[in-house]
Amino acid sequence: MCANWVAVFFVWISFFLGSNSLPEVIKVGGLFESGDEVLQSAFRYAVDRVNSDNSLLPNSRLSANIQQLEHQDSFQASRKVCDLLSQGVAAIFGPQSIEPSATVQSTCDALHVPHMETRWDFRVRPDNHTVNLFPFAKTLSKAYRDLIKNKEWKNLAIVYEENEALIRLQELLQDPLVQEKKRKVLVKQLVPGQEYRKLLKEIGRAGVQNVIVDVPTENIIRFLRHAKEVDMMSEYYNYFITSLDLHTIDLEEFQYGGTNISGFRLVDDSAREFEDISQVWYSGALGFGHRKTKDKTHLKNITTEVALMYDAVKLFAAALHELDRRGQDVYFPAISCDTEQPWPQGNIIVNYMRMITARGLTGEIKFDRYGFRSDVNLKLIELTHEGLQDAGDWNVEVGIKITGNTTKAIEEVKASLKNKTLIVTTLMNPPYIARKEGANLRGNSRYEGYCVDLIEEISKVLGFKYKFREAADRTYGKRNEWGEWNGMIRELIEGKADLAVVDLTITYEREDAVDFTMPFMNLGISILFKKPSRKIPKLFSFLSPLSLEVWVYMVTAFLGVSLFLFIVARFSPYEWTNPHPCDPHPDTLENQFTLLNTLWFTGGSLLQQGCEVTPRAVSTRVVSGIWWFFTLIMVSSYTANLAAFLTVQRMTSPIESADDLAKQTSIQYGCLRSGSTQAFFKTLSSKVFNHWLEAFLYCNSYPEGSPYRTLLSSAILKLQEGGILQMLKQRWWKNKEKNCIKEETSLSGSASELGLDNVGGVFVVLSSGLCMACLIVVLEFTWKLRKLPSEEREPLCVEMCREMKFAIMCGGDSKPVRKESLPPSNNLSLIQFSSLGNLNSKETIS
Repeated sequence: MCANWVAVFFVWISFFLGSNSLPEVIKVGGLFESGDEVLQSAFRYAVDRVNSDNSLLPNSRLSANIQQLEHQDSFQASRKVCDLLSQGVAAIFGPQSIEPSATVQSTCDALHVPHMETRWDFRVRPDNHTVNLFPFAKTLSKAYRDLIKNKEWKNLAIVYEENEALIRLQELLQDPLVQEKKRKVLVKQLVPGQEYRKLLKEIGRAGVQNVIVDVPTENIIRFLRHAKEVDMMSEYYNYFITSLDLHTIDLEEFQYGGTNISGFRLVDDSAREFEDISQVWYSGALGFGHRKTKDKTHLKNITTEVALMYDAVKLFAAALHELDRRGQDVYFPAISCDTEQPWPQGNIIVNYMRMITARGLTGEIKFDRYGFRSDVNLKLIELTHEGLQDAGDWNVEVGIKITGNTTKAIEEVKASLKNKTLIVTTLMNPPYIARKEGANLRGNSRYEGYCVDLIEEISKVLGFKYKFREAADRTYGKRNEWGEWNGMIRELIEGKADLAVVDLTITYEREDAVDFTMPFMNLGISILFKKPSRKIPKLFSFLSPLSLEVWVYMVTAFLGVSLFLFIVARFSPYEWTNPHPCDPHPDTLENQFTLLNTLWFTGGSLLQQGCEVTPRAVSTRVVSGIWWFFTLIMVSSYTANLAAFLTVQRMTSPIESADDLAKQTSIQYGCLRSGSTQAFFKTLSSKVFNHWLEAFLYCNSYPEGSPYRTLLSSAILKLQEGGILQMLKQRWWKNKEKNCIKEETSLSGSASELGLDNVGGVFVVLSSGLCMACLIVVLEFTWKLRKLPSEEREPLCVEMCREMKFAIMCGGDSKPVRKESLPPSNNLSLIQFSSLGNLNSKETIS
C-alpha cells in the first residue's frame, strides 16, 4: 500500500510541474491461448474502437502486439511475455488459464508492468501490478446468497465440478440459516466428463427441487438435458446457474416446460456503445454470423470475457488519457527479463486505472481501496416462454431487487395450466371426501364431498383438468427421525402428485417441505368426546351445597343458642308473667320459655317459619335478633348454593384440556396415525400420545416452489368472495347436522327441570317426620289415658278406635268434658279436657 501512495504522490508532482505528452504509438501486448480466437478478435476490435474514438488519446494510438500460446503452457507464456516486454509494450493482456496467467503475473510484478486480467481469480493479492476487471469473488458470492434468500429456498442442492465453486458459494454456505440447519444444503461434486443423470437421481430421491448449478458454460445444456431425462424439468424444479454467460446459451428447448431457470448477467445492454458494438462485433467481416430479434438474441454474441476484454482496453486507454491530460511524461522503454530492471512508471499507470471510474459493456468500472472490483451491478435473468428476460438487479448496497413483470409471469403460468391434467392426492374422510356407492362409477365420479366440489369449482376458474388418486399408504404425512416423509407429503415431494386437497393441518414441518394455499377453513385443534351420560343424583343430594363440617356447626349452634336463650329468659324478670291477668295477686308466675318452647322457637326461626312464642325482655330480643340474622344468612347461602350446585352439575364437562385426558383412565381416546395431532400430543405428553383427538386446518398443498400457488390462492379467494365456499360448507355440514341440532335442543330444554331424583331425599325426610309424629301422638294419647282411673276408662284399643272414628268422621269441634279424679289436698285443681291429650285451660280452686 505504501508503494501505491508513493506512486500517487509522483503523479500529482508531475501534474503541477508539467511534462511532455504521450508517444504517438503505444504498444499493448496480448497473450492468447489456442481456442481463444474469439477473445483475441475482441481484443483487436477494442484497440481499433479506442483508436477511432477521438475523445480518447487524441494524439496517440494503440498498437496491438499479439502472441499465441498453447493451452496451459506456463513455460511458453514466460518466454512470450519477455518477448513482448523487450518490444516496449505498455501493458500485457491475458492469458486466461490459471497457470500461464500466474507466470505472466509474476513477471509483470517483478518488472512493474501493468497486467490486465479478465478472468475469475479467487486468490487475494491486492499489492501487485495486476488489474482484474472480473467481479471480486466475495462480491459474486454475496449476490448468490442474496438471491437464494430472496427466493426463500428452504432446501437446495449444489452441483459443481471444480473445487473453486465452493469459494464462489462460500457466503451461501456460511449463512447463519445454513449453519443453524434452518436451510438444508446438499452438496454434490461431479467428476468432469461424467454424466449427470446418477447425481440428479440422488437429488430427486432426497426430495430437493432447488438446484444451484456450477459447471462450465459449455456443459450447461448437457446438464439440463440430463435433468429432463430423469424427469426433473417440471414446473416444480428451480435451477440457478452461477455462470455469468447464461445469456449466451440457447435455452429454447426448455423454455416451454415451465421450469424456473435463472442466473446473473454482467453484460450491460444499456451501455452507451452496446448497440453499436452488438451490430458490428461479429459481423460477416470477422467471420461470425449475427442476428437481432426482440428477445435480445444479440446478447448471445457477447460473452462476459469478450465484454471484459473490451472494458480492459478501454480502462487502460482512459488511464493513459488522464495522464496525458494532466501532462504526465510517460515513456515505454524496452524491458529485459534478464536484467530484471523494473519500469519506474508502471506503478503510476496501475494506480491511475484503480483511481478513475469508467463505464463499459459491464457497467461502471471502479475499484475499491484494495484494488478489487467489488462494486458491480448484476442483472437477474429468468427463462420465460419468450426466452431469457430481465427479472431484477443486484448490487452491494441495495442487494437483490426484483423488477420483473409479476402480472405477466402469472399470466404465463395460467396459460400453461390450461387443459393440463393435475394429479390430486387425497384421503377418504367424510364429509371432506368419500366414495360413492355404485358399481359402474369410474374416475372422479367415484368420489363426493366438500373437497370434490371445491376442486371442481377451482378447475372451472383456472381451466385445468384433474384426476383424484388416493394416497398409497393412506396417511397425511409425517417425517420420521431420518427426515423421510410418508403419506401425501411424500407424494408431493417426489412429484407423484401435483396437488393435495384434503383436511390437512398446516404445521411447521409440513410448511418446510411443501407449499400451502391461503387457509380458508380454520378449525384449530379441538377435543371431541362422547357426550357423557346423565349421572343419577344421590338420594340426599340436597345436602351437597353445605359441607359436613358446616352442618355439624349449624346443629351445634342451634342447640347452643336454644340453651343460652332458655337461661337468659329464666334469669330476666321480664320473662316471668301472670298466667291469669284477671288475678292481680297470683300465687305463681309463668315463664313461656320452657326448654321445649325454646327449641321450638329457635327451630322455627331457622326454618323461617312463625311461632306463637315471642320474647318480651330486651335481652331475649337481642338474642333472638342475632339468631334471626344468622338464620337469614345461612338459609340464603344454602338456597343460592343449592341452585348453583345443581346448575354446575348439569353443565360439568369431564375433559377440559389435554392434561385432563392424561389424568384419567375411564374415557378411551386416540388419534389418527401419522397426523399432525399425533406429533403434537407426542411432544405434549407421553400419556396422551396415540389417543384419538381430531384437529384440522383445511387447505390445499402442493410441492414446494410450485408456480400454481398464487393462482390457486387467487381462485380460492374468488370463490370465497362469491360465497361458493360458504355454500359448500352449508351443503356438507349444516344440512347434515340439522337433525342432530334439533335433538340436542330438545335435550337441553328438559335438562333444566328438577326430577324426583333431585328432591327425593326431602320427601323421605318429610315422610319420616310424619311417621315420627304419628308415633308421638300415640304415645301422648297413651300417656294421658293412663292418668285416668281404670274404672273411668275403657281398654286402650277401644278408646283409640273411638277417638280415631271421632277424628275421621268429623263429629264436631267439642265433646263432653271428662274430669280427672285427684287426691285430696288444700288446693284442689279442676282440669278440663276437650279431648284426651289436649290441655285447654287450667283453674285452681281453693
